[in-house]
Order: sequence, then C-alpha cells, then structure tokens
Amino acid sequence: MHKSSCQCCVCKTKRQEPHKKACNCMACRMIRGENIGKKHPSYIDGRTSKPNFCKVCNKRIDRMAKNCSIHKTMSLSSRQKTSDAQKKLWNDSTHRRKMIVNIFKSNRCLPNKPEKFLIKSLNDILPDAYKYVGNGKFWIERFNPDFINSNGQKKIIEFFGEYWHSTPKAIQRDKIRLKTYKKYGYDTLVIKQKDFVEMNSLEAKILAFNATKE
Repeated sequence: MHKSSCQCCVCKTKRQEPHKKACNCMACRMIRGENIGKKHPSYIDGRTSKPNFCKVCNKRIDRMAKNCSIHKTMSLSSRQKTSDAQKKLWNDSTHRRKMIVNIFKSNRCLPNKPEKFLIKSLNDILPDAYKYVGNGKFWIERFNPDFINSNGQKKIIEFFGEYWHSTPKAIQRDKIRLKTYKKYGYDTLVIKQKDFVEMNSLEAKILAFNATKE
C-alpha cells in the first residue's frame, strides 16, 4: 500500500492504494503512449502544436477546426435556408439601407483621391454649387450619387473611375443607376477618370451642364 505522502512510481501522483497497470490518469496514459501522435485528442491531419489554417482560404483558425466559419461544411439544405433568409433580409429596403450605411461608415477612405480632386475642381469652377454626398449622406433608392446640386436644382454629378466602372456587370449597374436618377427627375453628368487629362474641356463640360435648364 502506498502511503498518502508517497508518490506512485509511474504517474508520480500521491496515492493511498497500489498503482494499477490500467490506471487512466493523464500522466499514465501519456507514459503508455496513449496520448502521443495520432492518438492525441487534438490530433488533426498531422497537426498538433502547429498553427491550423482553413483548407479553402488559408485563414488561420482554431487548431480543433477543419475550416473557417465561412467555409465550414454545411448541408445543401442548410446553405439554401441561409441563402433564402439573407435574400429576404436584403429585399427589405430598411435593412438594406442600414447595412449599406454601416458599410460606408466603416469605409473611412471616402472620398478617394480622384473624388477629392474633383471636389477641389468643382469648388474652383462653381463655388458652393455642388456638395459631395458620396459617403452615404444622400440616397436615391439603392444608389448613392457622388455630388448633388446645392442650389435647388435636381442635378447630379457622378465620377466613374476606370477600376470600378469598366466591367460588364458595372456598366449594366450604372445604366440602371442613371435610369433611377432620371425617374426621380434628376439630370446626371458623368465624369470619367480620363476626363482629367484635359481640364479645360472638363471645365467647359461642367459649366455647360450647370447652365442647362431642367
């Protein structure tokens, strides 16, 4: 019999009874090799102490997981339910507006550099005639114009950069955008990035647009 003050010769813990060969304490199981390598509870695909990464997007994840929350395995029915629920929420104009506004608030890089240049140019050409609202301050349905007229005229100036407005999908979206503005009685001047090359021509275009009657 072991005394309460002595230690087991195998697991080094204090015992009052003789050590059993089939002892299931953590120390004994490790000594017997039961929790080493592939037998360890944390063993996943050959990785134990090494960092674990999602197999799809390579994002670092918990070492007990196989994929990140985005790429975790879901049944087709669960995916469809999630998709239908999100689409239903997005079709709600109040929810959609709230989500878009939150995205704009988190995006602190607006206005971008070309828009800042256009703000300065508009203030030089037509002081206080147009104000920048492209950071989510003004909406027409689901579209947020870049500049609106400050003098009561229903006029909009949009800046279309080459990167975000040149793909077929973007071109189709911009057609819907201009039709939406027109439906609410707004005239729109589209300024493209290449227009900055000839500033005299751009100035004349802005002045001509501002002089036109609604």
